[in-house]
Amino acid sequence: RVILPYYLIALAYVLYRHGELALKKLPWIATVYYHPGPIEHLWFLQVLFHAVLIFAALFMIPPFRRWAQAHPWSNGCAILAASVALHVFAADIHMVGLYNRDTLQKLYLFAFGWCLHFSVTRRQKGALLVQAVLLVFTYLSDIHQLSRFAWVLTATVLLLGTDRVVLPRKLHAPMTLIAKASFHIYLLQFLAIDLVGAPAEHAWQVPVVMAEAVLLGIAAWWLVQRLDRPR
Repeated sequence: RVILPYYLIALAYVLYRHGELALKKLPWIATVYYHPGPIEHLWFLQVLFHAVLIFAALFMIPPFRRWAQAHPWSNGCAILAASVALHVFAADIHMVGLYNRDTLQKLYLFAFGWCLHFSVTRRQKGALLVQAVLLVFTYLSDIHQLSRFAWVLTATVLLLGTDRVVLPRKLHAPMTLIAKASFHIYLLQFLAIDLVGAPAEHAWQVPVVMAEAVLLGIAAWWLVQRLDRPR
């Protein structure tokens, strides 16, 4: 439900754009060549796939698995420290062409999420909040990275400090629909960008691209639900 739709869309896009299936542009192979992938806007799925493989390999090691089961938060912090080191290392070598969108530079986000999930005491939550703030201050000179880490900090505060976010009743239905179709919205966002143009070109394009991506994603989700119903 995740890998197959992406791969089919990516292969079709490569054929449409390039007329051939160039090896270095294929999904999950592209990062080996320091290339963001066949559809640059869907780079995160490649990173997610690699991260799942890395974590699965780690949990195949019995001592590591026992450590994670006994001390999940400290285990996550160790992975976070190692992955942050990888992030710094990858940023310093010849990976500029990936625009920070390769597995080495994004693995720490998965480790950070692991720590978030297992942060239960005030000490653990406070330590993780400090780490999130440090990440923001690390990128004060880079406005693009700073905006991303501002989102990370905001999400960290919400996840650590609140059990739920209350929305007006009228927003429940549309927000639920968007949440259900979120994966399909993500998959088809590149179509909206191709149809309208890069949002950075004109300010009016941003809401148009967002609206088109949401509508395309909801339509795709609805179609998949219809096709997936038992006969």
